[in-house]
Formats: sequence, structure tokens, C-alpha cells
Amino acid sequence: EKIRTHHLILTKADKGSTMVVLDHADYYHQMMECLESLSAEFVPEFDFGDYNGKIRAAINKSKHLLDKEPIRNSLLLPNPSVPRIYGLPKVHKEGSPLRPVVSFVSAPSYLLVKFLDNWFKQVTCFHSPLSIKNSVELVSDLTQTPPPHREAPLFRLT
Repeated sequence: EKIRTHHLILTKADKGSTMVVLDHADYYHQMMECLESLSAEFVPEFDFGDYNGKIRAAINKSKHLLDKEPIRNSLLLPNPSVPRIYGLPKVHKEGSPLRPVVSFVSAPSYLLVKFLDNWFKQVTCFHSPLSIKNSVELVSDLTQTPPPHREAPLFRLT
């Protein structure tokens, strides 16, 4: 009740599990500054209905990868909407600038992209050498990998 009457926003911080209370007008101003710093532009001629129609048509026309109708139907988001952008305050930095986050879970292409990502990883046996699943995997990788051998010292004392 007080949050609504005082025009406040309750949001998660960029790092950690901290919650942050912000004035709505300040948040809006910071978000606009963030978008300007990224050279983001408003595109008035963008037609979301047309975009949604093209995605749906591409899914429905696909006969090779999406060869069965139940698969195609499972990739059609019933109530798609434009991806949402919001900012998470970086409380560990001076002035608490916002880190922009774009949520695509409601976008028309979200389920298709998720499906194609999984398909690609399966057919290529793709595993990024630069990523880890969790800290247990990291510890395992580090204990099984010997440190690099160096011919010369990193520094010399004179």
C-alpha cells in the first residue's frame, strides 16, 4: 500500500539477493539515461502484429526440422507480447546505475529459439570449453588440469 501511494518501485539488485526501493520518477529517469547511453532508438514503424505473423508463418511452413504438427503447435506462443526491458540497480557502484535486462520469455520467437538451441546442441554435441555448469564442475576441472609449465620465471629480481 505504501509503495503504491508513494510511487515507489521494489526491485532486485543487480548482484546478490538484495531488494532495492526506488522512486518511480528516479527509476524512469535512470532507465531513459541508460537507454540513451546505449544509443537505443524508438522505431515507430515497427509492427508487432506483423512480426508475430511472420514468426508464426515460419514455424507453420517448416516441414524439415519441425516435421510434425504437435511440435510446430508447441512452439507457437499463445499470447505473445513485445519483449520487456527493465533495469537492475548496481548497488555496488557509485550512483547505482542500472544494468539493462531484456526479458524475451513472452516474445513470439522465444520457444522456437529455445527449441533450436537444444536441437543444435544435440546434433553437434556442442559443449563450450569456456563454460561450466556449477562450482562442483569447476573444482573437478581444476583438480584434473595440471598448472601450465613455464620455461622462464614470470619476473626477475635484480
